[in-house]
Amino acid sequence: MKAFSKSLFILLAIALAGCNDSDTSNELDVKFELRDSFSQVSDTFTQGENIEFYVVMKNNSDSVFEITTPTGQEFDFIVMSEERNEEWRQSEGLAFTQAVSTYEIPAGEEKSNSYFWDQSKSDGNGLSVGNYTAIASIKGVEDVEYNFTVQ
Repeated sequence: MKAFSKSLFILLAIALAGCNDSDTSNELDVKFELRDSFSQVSDTFTQGENIEFYVVMKNNSDSVFEITTPTGQEFDFIVMSEERNEEWRQSEGLAFTQAVSTYEIPAGEEKSNSYFWDQSKSDGNGLSVGNYTAIASIKGVEDVEYNFTVQ
């Protein structure tokens, strides 16, 4: 019985050591924006115009900020219709390393990612005129939304 209690205590100690109760909201600043074909931030695009999805994460802390993801995928970009139907997902059809991955952002530094999209939906057709929500899904951190209009 003592061995079982000791094992249970060790497992509990390991589990608690892995928990991070610190609030990271002030440590990591995440900015997501959409840019037009002139690299200008915009929330309105012409139908068929290329859209750049741009995310930047800045480490505001005095130490390295470590991000752990369940796979090799760090980012995903998703477009939802006004009715919240998924119209497009950047990662659709892609394969990622199926292993836990970790990357770091040094103190005071930034990590950015951008992706250019031609407004082709998952079914191959272009977006219709209307209102949409772009989502930057930053694995291991958070999802950030950006509303935009296609006219």
